[in-house]
Amino acid sequence: VKQIKAVGKFDAPSNRVLIDDMQLSSDGASAHGNGRIDFARDADGKLARVGADLAIDKIAVNMPGIFLQPFKLSTASLRASYDATLDQITVEHLNIAGGPFTLTAAGKVTRAGDASPAIDATATIAPLGVRELLVYWPRAVASGAWEWANTNMKAGRVGPLTAQVHIPVGAIDAPIMPEQAVNVTMPLTDVTMSYFHKLTPMTNVAGVITLTGDTFSADVKSGRIGSLILSGGKVVIPELHADNNIAEIDAHGVGPLPDILTLIDMDPLHYATRFHINPKTTTGTAGLDIAFKVPTRNDASDDDIKIGIKSSMKNLAVSITDKLRITQGDVDLTIDNDHLTAVGNVMLLGSRMALNWTEGFKAGKDGLSSHILVRGPLTDAAREALGFHSGDYLKGPVNISAVLDGAHGQLRKAQMTMDLSTAAVGVDYLGIGKPVGTPGTALVSATFIGDTVIQAETMRITGGGIDATGGASFNKDGDLTSVFFPTVHAGPTNDFSFIYTRMANGGTDISVRGRTLDGTKIGRKGANDVTTPNQPGAPQEEDNTPFHISAKVDHLALRNNVTISPFTLDITGYGDRPQTLALDGTLGKSGKLSGSIVAGDGGRKIVLTTDDTGLLLQGLFGFTSMKGGNLNVAAVLPGRADVGHRPAAGGADFSGTATITDFHVVNQPFLTRLFSAGSLTGLANLMGNRGIEFDKATIPFASRNGIINIRDARAAGGATGMTADGYYDRPNNKLALKGSLVPIFGINSILGAIPVLGNLLVSKKGEGVFGMTYTAQGAADEPNISVNPLSILTPGIFRRIFEGRVPESAQSSQLPQAQTQTQPASPPAAPTKSKDDD
Repeated sequence: VKQIKAVGKFDAPSNRVLIDDMQLSSDGASAHGNGRIDFARDADGKLARVGADLAIDKIAVNMPGIFLQPFKLSTASLRASYDATLDQITVEHLNIAGGPFTLTAAGKVTRAGDASPAIDATATIAPLGVRELLVYWPRAVASGAWEWANTNMKAGRVGPLTAQVHIPVGAIDAPIMPEQAVNVTMPLTDVTMSYFHKLTPMTNVAGVITLTGDTFSADVKSGRIGSLILSGGKVVIPELHADNNIAEIDAHGVGPLPDILTLIDMDPLHYATRFHINPKTTTGTAGLDIAFKVPTRNDASDDDIKIGIKSSMKNLAVSITDKLRITQGDVDLTIDNDHLTAVGNVMLLGSRMALNWTEGFKAGKDGLSSHILVRGPLTDAAREALGFHSGDYLKGPVNISAVLDGAHGQLRKAQMTMDLSTAAVGVDYLGIGKPVGTPGTALVSATFIGDTVIQAETMRITGGGIDATGGASFNKDGDLTSVFFPTVHAGPTNDFSFIYTRMANGGTDISVRGRTLDGTKIGRKGANDVTTPNQPGAPQEEDNTPFHISAKVDHLALRNNVTISPFTLDITGYGDRPQTLALDGTLGKSGKLSGSIVAGDGGRKIVLTTDDTGLLLQGLFGFTSMKGGNLNVAAVLPGRADVGHRPAAGGADFSGTATITDFHVVNQPFLTRLFSAGSLTGLANLMGNRGIEFDKATIPFASRNGIINIRDARAAGGATGMTADGYYDRPNNKLALKGSLVPIFGINSILGAIPVLGNLLVSKKGEGVFGMTYTAQGAADEPNISVNPLSILTPGIFRRIFEGRVPESAQSSQLPQAQTQTQPASPPAAPTKSKDDD
């Protein structure tokens, strides 16, 4: 204080001091005023009461450490008194006004010896701007709250401010002011408030600020953060007595998801970036809950701030990687200082999936930061997009439970359990697999490089009679290069290992080794094809993919417990067209089986031989009526397989001649019915006993789309002979044959050897002088048989008159007559091919 000057007079009779002029001059303040002071004494002459009524003007305050900036007040008035008996000061009226600031107050201060006094008071400050309030708010009063308000409240109005003070005796001396000792409320209107530095501030905030004995709080009723609509929020600074206060900030809002993600991607948060999300590629709406704990000290760093963010996102659409996009998502997002977690249900690549994704902001010791749990159906397209290129052996939707781990938005490894009940599993060419509807499970582990590019894969497949353990490898682009299964068990007749390799030219190489293999479908393209079959009549694109199969097994299991032991097969081709073949094995105990395809200028020549035809037919087709027989099949496939050759109009898929010698037929229902229909009861009875012996059967054939055309087929033995012409429709299992039965063939055919006369009597090679004509047509398992008994009395030259007619299929009518030489027939037009025709 530089100077205090007072000019006045004392009136003794009234015990009153009149101040005409009063001046204060100091480093921090200056003022001018006037007024009066009244004194009252008791009966003993002691001072009992002092009263004051002062009016002050020209007030100027300049206290840099206490107030934000200098300010002036126009007037201040005080009417107060001191009661010596009660040791109490009573402020009946205090009014301060100047510029935007107006204060009115009243109250009492009661002293209590050496303890701090008790204070009971009320005060009101008229509404004023936020920044104006800070000018008149002493920094020493609730300093933590003052610092936060000065840093974060940039605009708007507050007030009217009301204060109620009930400070008990000694409370001011205590380190902590009781909460109920002070209650200051201050409404907020159109306030701009920062809640976290560098983020978009709250605007248009409406609410209430409350200051109690040791706590500052601001309740936000409404406001905005950019385009987000705030419907609630709160700022709390507890423990105002402490040197290091923590401001607890909460806010709730709703708005467009891109705006929310943009907000939480701002410096220093970068949450969308850490989660590898571009806010500009997202759509949807979201609710946002913010919870921050911010130190109020000036030297606090970003790492000192504790962060909690929750967002409930609806109809979310977001690109996770260049290949993966989530749509129709209902996801709850949770963020803290260490992790970001998304939990909910989304559409991922066309499938509804349950998602639990945790992204660590710092990678662990294993270098991984992403941990993703996914449950739901996974389609073929989804597996491809995720890098699981399983279309060669798995087709159809599967329910998965997967754990995916990665770093910085890129997958590194995955563990997946697949429920295969709704999918087909199989290895084409080998003919093993599990159909749709059969239970099955696959356990898959994979490692990745780059963006969803798979590097290696291990798997175990069980169910549907399959138990296989193996893996797969991929090139740098994530394309499948090989599938290897050291152990495959599939039913009672599959126990082997195999390697499936994708050749450099795009072809397939399969190597099979092991103890036993089911041979009923091996080597047939499409035998267990897990891809969706073409609809009947739909155009099919020709497959020119090269393939190579090498199989060496101890036992190849065929039908009816027939085995080829050992068995060796090596076959190459394109699509479903074989190019070369080398086959060798032992049929039964000692039968020999060999086969080959050799490509040449005239086509691909097929040769198949065995010395036990009956056993081979039993194993391949379940045909048990033939016993023994030496088989030689010589046929030709037209053209070359490697250029995708198909027969021209009028040609055959293949043609040739099958020759069987020294065999007999037993228990053959078709022949039994045929002989019985011709009243050849002796031959019919013979069929059920030791059978009928045949010396030789020659069957020329030509095939197109599964329709096998037969012309001039002959079979001859000592007991009987027969001829046949017609066709067998394999896809529809239909039979249409006509020909002649020749009883006592050995004697009956002697006259046929007489020159000129023999040709007239026999009429057709393979028939005798006497014989009967027949037709057989309908279902191959039970054809309708018709025999003309009158034809047995007719010499061969007239027998054609009695021969029946059989209907021709559209395919068989286009085929040329089957040739006895192994030359290709001229080409026909082909109907749609069935996969069973391979």
